[in-house]
Amino acid sequence: ITSDYSRKCMQEQDAEMWESGTGYVMDISNDASSFFIKERSLMKYHTFLECFGLKKSNLESQLKLKDRLHTLSPHSMYAIQESDLRKVVLENDGPLSIHFGESPDEDALFDGCGHLAEWYRKENFQCDFMHYGSITQRLLKTVPKDRKVALVHCSHICMEDIERIMSHFNEVYWVL
Repeated sequence: ITSDYSRKCMQEQDAEMWESGTGYVMDISNDASSFFIKERSLMKYHTFLECFGLKKSNLESQLKLKDRLHTLSPHSMYAIQESDLRKVVLENDGPLSIHFGESPDEDALFDGCGHLAEWYRKENFQCDFMHYGSITQRLLKTVPKDRKVALVHCSHICMEDIERIMSHFNEVYWVL
């Protein structure tokens, strides 16, 4: 539930972006709380509805929000189980926005090391995607090359992975 104060702040931000010359916004959301503003905006919005879940999935609730202005997208390659990732990627035709290469812990997870692996053990997450061996391998083996992909953050990625990703996808955007 969005408070009146939050709604007012969102309306002010929307107006400021429009006045500064912004005409189109691609946005990441976890729920419908910002839809009220987007529907009334002078700008055009495209919302990536983040899907994630290692114990409990949010895919069903996100499917209810999906339409031509809102597409499903995995939050990241490390925060969604295999069956949900496949549904998001293969049964959804919009572009994808994926948090990627945010920390060294993403790839360390596949070796059972690092803070992410430690937290997953503590929370008793049973990940069904560890056989890929790395975040990059999971991306390349599960997302078809003809999908438009925006990789967000990318602050911990090596040149070899960048080259592999660039040679795989027809259209990939790096959002730093």
